[in-house]
Amino acid sequence: MNYFKIAVFFLITFSCQPLSAQITEKNYKIYSIKLAKEVSINDIVEDLKYYDVLFYGEEHNDSVTHFLEHKILESLFAKYSNTVTLSMEMFERDVQPIMNEYLTSDVREKNFKKDARVWSNYKDYRPMIEFSKLNKLDVICANAASVNAEAMLKFVYNTNYFEYLSLPNASGNNNRMISTNDNVSEVTQSISLFKLYPNPANQSVTIQFVAEETYSAMQMMVYDITGKVVITQTVKDNLETININNLTSGMYLVTMVADGKVIGKQKLIKE
Repeated sequence: MNYFKIAVFFLITFSCQPLSAQITEKNYKIYSIKLAKEVSINDIVEDLKYYDVLFYGEEHNDSVTHFLEHKILESLFAKYSNTVTLSMEMFERDVQPIMNEYLTSDVREKNFKKDARVWSNYKDYRPMIEFSKLNKLDVICANAASVNAEAMLKFVYNTNYFEYLSLPNASGNNNRMISTNDNVSEVTQSISLFKLYPNPANQSVTIQFVAEETYSAMQMMVYDITGKVVITQTVKDNLETININNLTSGMYLVTMVADGKVIGKQKLIKE
């Protein structure tokens, strides 16, 4: 797939204009760094025959930028018709069904704006949505859903939840994920209770217990980044294999519970 980036190849300059005034082509100039000269929207559109995707970097509060985006969309449609698809950062992935319903006139605009959680300056972006609706173009809600983004941030960065410790073990330095709610003795103990390898892994991962203490009942649980348990397995031997073939790629947390007590936690990367 070929990518064409305005942000890289074109320096787009704008003249200042009150938001209440009428924006026209006089409010911007497009300068090609590669060609070292001013170019037009038609020049950009013509070059797109060599590319599959056009990335447009914008300032969200710049109305002139949004005007130019709309003009480029219109010109792309005039040149390439219904092969054009619009992708927008404003809309999160979970509102894609709502977007689809609005584009097919199955919901009113009032409901669409509320359910799709549009930005406060939606009036700047509205012409592109309405143009896509009129011409039956797909619109991709491209932003990550807030609930997923927040879960990832909490999982990785919130030190009130988990923290990364680089601690030595028998095989050298290794990253361990330890609950900050554990006391010092529990943290010290959980460092050496089990090893997890290979890590990252693709098909399966092996758990090796190195603790001197024996337990009557042990259970392993794998959590995804949202805190959902995706694998539960009873542990019977010092060497256990976990099948992770059905997990999607990403970060997981392996938690070991023995006799009703958490005895260790480690991160797992599924390739």
